[in-house]
Amino acid sequence: MLILCGYAGAGKTTLACAYEEEFGDLVFDTDAALTFAYQKTIREIHAQLGEENFRKAEGDILRQVPSHTQILATGGGILNSEANGIHLQKMGHLLWLATDPALLWERLQTRPHPPAFLPEPTHEAFLAHYRTRCLLYERWCEKKLAAPTVHDLHALLHH
Repeated sequence: MLILCGYAGAGKTTLACAYEEEFGDLVFDTDAALTFAYQKTIREIHAQLGEENFRKAEGDILRQVPSHTQILATGGGILNSEANGIHLQKMGHLLWLATDPALLWERLQTRPHPPAFLPEPTHEAFLAHYRTRCLLYERWCEKKLAAPTVHDLHALLHH
């Protein structure tokens, strides 16, 4: 299993969906599973549960991922939890979708509400948060990929 990690707006869900469409293999998205389970947005779930319990809820979702899943798209902060990082490494190969922070900031600006993890939606706050997350991705992920395609993922799965 390939596990897509990266900051919000990096394209994890988009790439996973494109992979499923191209190859018909099973993909799983932790944010989609959370929103389905709670019938709320990620922002609302995070506000309701708080950071620690939100990460535990993500861990519960990880235990529901079917074993035959080929691509797993994760929430951008799933690696904030040590337990989630350990569990993900046991599940498969963690890939960091490294995206230019200027592009991420631009994508975040198109959202109707600031992300739950960024209560102060300034560029400075974003950059500080981004740097912190990058340290997590560097720690946990096996590979750092810039703008991978579905064919790149397919090659990694079948090498």
